[in-house]
Amino acid sequence: MLSLERVLGHSASRPNAVAFRHSDGVLAVPAGGVVVLYQPSMHRQVKYLPCRRGRSVACLSFSSDGRFLVGGERGRRPAVVVWDVRSGERVAELVGGHSRTIVSVRFMTPVGCSDQGHLRNGWIASLDASNKVATFSDPPRRQFEYEHGSLALWLWSSKKLLTKQTCPHECCDMDVAQDSSFVVTAGGKEVRFWNV
Repeated sequence: MLSLERVLGHSASRPNAVAFRHSDGVLAVPAGGVVVLYQPSMHRQVKYLPCRRGRSVACLSFSSDGRFLVGGERGRRPAVVVWDVRSGERVAELVGGHSRTIVSVRFMTPVGCSDQGHLRNGWIASLDASNKVATFSDPPRRQFEYEHGSLALWLWSSKKLLTKQTCPHECCDMDVAQDSSFVVTAGGKEVRFWNV
């Protein structure tokens, strides 16, 4: 049986493709079909988390306690994937919420729950990007229109899509309030607040 010894390079193309775990300084970085956990203080790669077959991730985020890592896949019909960092196993694959590359993912703690509730009953917010599409008119003239992105909210322990909203503006990033009471999307000269 073959095992991965070391990865050279990375496939991070956005700032939020790299995640930082505050408790010990570990970095999670996408590299093709795996996510590399790198410990800067030891100057070594400490673990490799496998992506779904033939897929790679575009964005990553650790849970508040650092036990779980969530990633948003690239391409058509992407999944939101959750790994248990200790075991290295994929514990959830959330599919059906997005039709194109997921550009941002965040763990959320439902309002009124403790961090322990977050681990068992936590939510994940995910955002796919707006897409610039070429259209042609008569007489032949090329124009561009935007397909709107979408914001999805998941109950990841049961792999259930709770809600999906179309972003009425060009979205390129998202973040979650510390108390998880709202989500902020940004892009195209607009910032929008979404109450949860």
